[in-house]
Amino acid sequence: MTIDEAARELARMYHQGIAAREQALSVHLFGIKFAAELDGMPLKELAIRAEIPVTYATEIRKRMNLARYVEIRKTILAETFTASLARLATTTRARQPASGLSLPSRTRICSHM
Repeated sequence: MTIDEAARELARMYHQGIAAREQALSVHLFGIKFAAELDGMPLKELAIRAEIPVTYATEIRKRMNLARYVEIRKTILAETFTASLARLATTTRARQPASGLSLPSRTRICSHM
């Protein structure tokens, strides 16, 4: 894998994670998944070419080291992104109060103290 191919894949995974607000998770998975191919590659340059924050180079290196001890299961990846999108949708709906309802600014716990 060339640095340009790696940068394209990193950018793709990073942008895929944006929808679920999981850019860091996507970068971590990238480091684990492509650890062998990334060995010896200048990671700061990789981040620059992928147009992501250069600070992610450190995260990629950490996950490359971790790759010896873990494996990625494809079903987990699909379920994680699906669950994250569902959680995001639920959270967004929960923040919007129904029309005509007012929320109390304070709740009294004890009135005789």
